[in-house]
Amino acid sequence: MHGYYHRNVLLLLILACTTQRALSFVLSATSRARCTEPLFSTTTPRADTAPPSTSSTGPSDSYDVIVVGSGIGGLSCAAMLSYYGYSVAVLESHYAAGGAAHGFTVRKKDVGDFIFDTGPSFFSGLNPNLPAKDSNPLRTILDVIQEPVDCIPYTTFGLKFPEGDFLHTPSFGRKGGIIDQVDGGNGVKIWSQLMKNMEPLAAAVEALPTAALRGDIGTAATAAPYLSKFATLNPLENLKLTKPFQAILNNSGIRKSSFTQNWLDLLCFCLSGLKADGTITAEMAMMMGEFYDEQAVMDCPVGGAKSIVDALVRGVEKHGGSIFLNSRVEEIVIENGQATG
Repeated sequence: MHGYYHRNVLLLLILACTTQRALSFVLSATSRARCTEPLFSTTTPRADTAPPSTSSTGPSDSYDVIVVGSGIGGLSCAAMLSYYGYSVAVLESHYAAGGAAHGFTVRKKDVGDFIFDTGPSFFSGLNPNLPAKDSNPLRTILDVIQEPVDCIPYTTFGLKFPEGDFLHTPSFGRKGGIIDQVDGGNGVKIWSQLMKNMEPLAAAVEALPTAALRGDIGTAATAAPYLSKFATLNPLENLKLTKPFQAILNNSGIRKSSFTQNWLDLLCFCLSGLKADGTITAEMAMMMGEFYDEQAVMDCPVGGAKSIVDALVRGVEKHGGSIFLNSRVEEIVIENGQATG
């Protein structure tokens, strides 16, 4: 594989995943990344942490692809590349895979353990008992690598805000919903404008799923079934998908200090680990319609976000890929415009 194809595969899969914090870089074959610690650390981990590497052996001298960072984006890239037969190594500086998708456990005597996610915690469309949608690339990847994630469905959840305690439902922005209770009719009007602005963007994501895109001639086969529908859409609207979601909020008249802005910042953080100015619009376009559909159902992965990370790790390793923890990369060497080490 050439470096150009590597970078495109990576970019497309990162855009397809549910976290923007999980930035990854692909290095070319025949060289290794320079690390501040050995790729396979001999340090004994703490009793409550994962071992320093998920691989039982040390790293090889070369790989087709090296992914730096084991967030959901990096693991998705590695899982798909491994699935298609490329030798892949994932280098992660932390003692556990997952990037922002981490959590902690609180044990309560006579009750049991409670798991709290500290990163992405809102998920939809992952439940293997429900039909998959082409517009949900993470579900597509999990299906391809045959690593389903057990989920508990739910439709409402409680919110504790300075403005009061509320019950979140799909009617959040409609008359009588939380926006109406806090900001009144004007808030509902602005929310309605936001949802209207999101409609063509959601249609674009639905029309041409990112999982159908490739960096080689194979795109003709994988994207062909969707091109006729995608061609009918406004290209200017499509360009907005790669912009920060904050731009859409600004164009919808949402004030920076408003309750709606604060809520959407929180929603973006729960999805990507970043606020609206750091979350791409494509990610929000994919979920806003589902999240606020009258029949909306959310998924709580059994075991928290860690269960998604564990599924992707299994997908990487069962197809021959390797993940090395405690392996910080301090430099990526670029020679003649190509990553070489």
